[in-house]
Amino acid sequence: MGSTLAEPYIATVVVSDKTLDVPKMGFVQESYVVDESNKTLNATIMRTGDLSYQSSVICFTRQKTAQVMMDYGERVRGESSRIVFLPGERIKNCTVEIVKDGEFEEEEKFLLRLTLPESSDDFGAGLGAINKTVVTITNHNDVPTLEFEELAYSINEPSVVDQIATVTVKVKRSGDVNHTSSVRVSTRDGSAQSGLDYNPKSLVVRFPPGLREVEFPVDILYNSDIEWHESFTIQLGPPDGAVLGPIKVTSITILDDEVSGSLILPAPPMVVSLLHYDDAEQGIKINPSPGYPLVCVSPCDHRHPAYHTTHSLCQESGINQSTIIYNWEVAMPTDHHGVRPPFVRVADNTLFTSTDRMVLDSIYFRPKFNLRCVAQPVHNNGNLGVPLKSKPVTIGLDNGICKSPVFGPNPYGYQAQSFLANLEYLQPDDIDHPNTIHISVEIPHSDGMLPLISTFPLHNLRFLLADPVYRQQHVCSNIITEIERAPLIADGFLGDQNEDHPQPFGAGYDFPFQFDDTLREKKTLNLYRHLNLKSCTWKFDAWYHMTDLVDICGGRVISDFEVKDTGKTHLTARVPLFVSYLYATAPVGWGSLEHRTEMDFSFYYDAILWHSGLETEGHLGGKLQILRIQIGEDGKLVIDFKTKAKYRGLFVLRHQTLKGFESYVAPPDDLGVSFDLELLWSQATFDSPYQLWRATSNYNLKDYTGLYEINLIPCKVKSSQKYVTGDVIPCTGEQPQRFEVPIAFQQTNRPVPVVYSLNTDFQLANNRKMFLLDPKTDMMEAEDWEFNGSFLPGEKIYGRVLWNPDQDLKSAYNLGIQKVYLCTGADGYIPTYDPDGEIYNNGPQFGCLQPNKKLKHRFLILASILIQSIRIEHGFIKQVA
Repeated sequence: MGSTLAEPYIATVVVSDKTLDVPKMGFVQESYVVDESNKTLNATIMRTGDLSYQSSVICFTRQKTAQVMMDYGERVRGESSRIVFLPGERIKNCTVEIVKDGEFEEEEKFLLRLTLPESSDDFGAGLGAINKTVVTITNHNDVPTLEFEELAYSINEPSVVDQIATVTVKVKRSGDVNHTSSVRVSTRDGSAQSGLDYNPKSLVVRFPPGLREVEFPVDILYNSDIEWHESFTIQLGPPDGAVLGPIKVTSITILDDEVSGSLILPAPPMVVSLLHYDDAEQGIKINPSPGYPLVCVSPCDHRHPAYHTTHSLCQESGINQSTIIYNWEVAMPTDHHGVRPPFVRVADNTLFTSTDRMVLDSIYFRPKFNLRCVAQPVHNNGNLGVPLKSKPVTIGLDNGICKSPVFGPNPYGYQAQSFLANLEYLQPDDIDHPNTIHISVEIPHSDGMLPLISTFPLHNLRFLLADPVYRQQHVCSNIITEIERAPLIADGFLGDQNEDHPQPFGAGYDFPFQFDDTLREKKTLNLYRHLNLKSCTWKFDAWYHMTDLVDICGGRVISDFEVKDTGKTHLTARVPLFVSYLYATAPVGWGSLEHRTEMDFSFYYDAILWHSGLETEGHLGGKLQILRIQIGEDGKLVIDFKTKAKYRGLFVLRHQTLKGFESYVAPPDDLGVSFDLELLWSQATFDSPYQLWRATSNYNLKDYTGLYEINLIPCKVKSSQKYVTGDVIPCTGEQPQRFEVPIAFQQTNRPVPVVYSLNTDFQLANNRKMFLLDPKTDMMEAEDWEFNGSFLPGEKIYGRVLWNPDQDLKSAYNLGIQKVYLCTGADGYIPTYDPDGEIYNNGPQFGCLQPNKKLKHRFLILASILIQSIRIEHGFIKQVA
């Protein structure tokens, strides 16, 4: 107020960001270091400023001490080397190929530069603050490195005086081998003393260009003292033209034969989950899962992390990985004071699992349990070695496969979910299980659980799992094997472990080594093929005839009446089902959660067709399996085979209602022989029994090849018919059923006897020590035994006759000396023994055995079967000589 505005009273402000937001591209660091072994270098380029447009820059190389093509791949200064940033991109790499030439060189350098920035925006682009970077190429892997091939060696001490054993140690060179390197190699005493146990040695080993390894032998001496295993070391250094690697000292252990019985593993075993058996080095860092087996990895196992070092020690000690004896020990979880209870050996074998195997099943432990394994090698002579215990492992709590509230945070708790049982009647036209009741039981699984199913109550679990006697009443269960139930019933909840079941596949059956029969027992796999680890569900199936459910499985008929005006009968049977969820308890033994239900089976059936129980006119059929084909001692062909009827009844040789029909084996028409058929054994049941048969040819042939027909008479019985034996079986005979069996079989050729001659050697020596050496065990050639000189007056002569060492038959024959002649020739004649005249080509020569006028003296000095000792007077020797 009271004033006026003068011109100009308006101002315009212009904000310009033509230079501030211009995209700029530059390296993020001024230098890089890369080793030749990396093969590539990625230098990071960062773009700043406005990122909404496309920008680019050329990244090219310039050599310094590093040479193009010799040390790195060139990026030319051109469009082919342009790095493009799309809108929004901030980081890009400029990649350069690094050439690995295998030669050790000093550090070399080259430059990376940026130039010619461009942008799709009108304002262009620029270079950042760091537009060049120095790249240094190193090649540490090419440094010539000298080291021993092995960390340790062992060798058996010589067992004979004056015998020398040699251990050969290899010194290897890695890295650049195009130049000469050398190193001194020297022995150092340990418990083994130089001059007494081994010959000391120290020399400079040279590696000319191209040579990668040199052998360094050390002689081991015989020592009569009984000692424990002794050792000494061999050291490297100082090197010339190279550096020393990690193994610059190696130990040599001399194994004394007197204490070789104390066989011991080179290192203790380790316990990992079978999930990590392929990577045991990583597995030992992880608490094993409570839902998967444990495996004891010995140092002689090729999956042991140190196997590259221990395998040679195992071989030299003669330890066979497949003969190692295992057992397991378990301890309860550590208490809140940090005190761990003592370990107890796991000894409860079951019909599914064993406790003396390399793999321990998960039913023996729960979360927080402590376990360790014991591995004991076995000597070739059967003597047991020293057992070694692994470090204890603690079972994990949160890494289970099928987690359940059954454990929760407390490993002592128990809880289980209910199971599902489904029932289904299979019609008489079903191919696999005609006229049967299909019972399917699904049980939720949690880690460490073992489900037991039976139609009778389950008591005394420890004895029930370990002793077959306690399982005999549980015929309809999954705790009885096919062999144990075979006399009474054909099927059960647990499959036949003697047959090869197809391995389950798909999700839940693809865990590591889940069905590896080299690690897990067949009886164990027979159980676990019922478990899906993805859905965490057990599934057991069984197929029973109604008569089996009532007569054998403990069921009872609770209702059986005829429906008025329908001509049908209503039948209801009730069968109990007991399911126990089994868990390991502290420290050994079993605890269980018991479930019980009842299954009712109700049917309407035609009273005219089914007179009693379930009985149909289903298709007859059967299975035939050849068990053995052989040639008998009389040359006749013998065929043993097994059959199983797929109906209620059995096969018979003949039937009183089928006159003129018999079961028989028909050979090919061109053979001209017939067969006698006999029934060897029949299972004592009418419910699809197994039967054993034998067919024997009546004549001998050289070749029995052809297509054989086996015709068997089926004989049906009613469902109410109990099993009886006798000459007349109450069954209805049907038309013979034919089975075709192709057989290719010929008589076995007898080998031609081998005839050969035995050779003996006659050896003379003037050295008692040489005379007493065993030619079969000492490393000496035949010419070493021959004494070619003259015997001096007073010198003792030692002579012996022996089998040729290459033909020694040991105890198969006895070699004795009956007569010994001593003779000398006259007028320079030398007696020789050449009965065939083929050695000296002078005709037959018989030495001292035959009188000869060319002999000056000839004496029979011994005529005895057994030579104890011979003493020849000095005068006689002097006279003969």
